[in-house]
Amino acid sequence: MKEFMVEIALPQNPPPHFWQLIPEQRKYIAALFDEAKLLNYSLSADRSRLWVVLPAENEDKVREIIENMPLYDYFEYRAVELMFHENISFGQIPMISLN
Repeated sequence: MKEFMVEIALPQNPPPHFWQLIPEQRKYIAALFDEAKLLNYSLSADRSRLWVVLPAENEDKVREIIENMPLYDYFEYRAVELMFHENISFGQIPMISLN
């Protein structure tokens, strides 16, 4: 399975309907995480960009996931296949003692 980084450019002055779609977008993202179809989902502090890392067989599968996002009509995106994507897993984080 390949991994892709998707950079999404959000609108500067979105219409009111954009904001109404955010709860639906969050549900969609949560479902992707539950199905292990998403590895990371990050929003820039200025709310102008999203970064998504996802496993997929090819760019067509990436496009399918991105184009099904409720906010799709309001953004532009670019997908790049990654050579690798490293992050810390929860198993590597030392346990904190509450003693």
